[in-house]
Amino acid sequence: MHLEEVSSLVAKWDKSEEAIAAAWLHDVVEDCHPTNLTFIAELFGNRITGFVSKLTDDKSLPKQRRKELQLENACKKSPEAALVKLTDKSPNVGTLAKSPPANWSLERRLNYIEWAIAVINELP
Repeated sequence: MHLEEVSSLVAKWDKSEEAIAAAWLHDVVEDCHPTNLTFIAELFGNRITGFVSKLTDDKSLPKQRRKELQLENACKKSPEAALVKLTDKSPNVGTLAKSPPANWSLERRLNYIEWAIAVINELP
């Protein structure tokens, strides 16, 4: 559902097939092991893989460092990667408002929203 929502939002703003593909693939390296960027490049080419690589967190890093890097690197995104990042954060925040994880306190939810807004504000 999330990937469909993100790709649908990207399609509304950018008809580029590459941006839409990146939206569908933006979480795949993080969430679908053993998928990696090499595999994506073989299937989808270097341009889409470039977008996906700019949207993929290094899961070997601590969570707080990954969040810091998203904030630091937001301003370096291509227009396509920035759009995917924006359309990814929007449903994430919406989900927190409608049906937050049971184990997330109000403080944690508000911290996430504050961080997401900070990332979005740094996008080109």
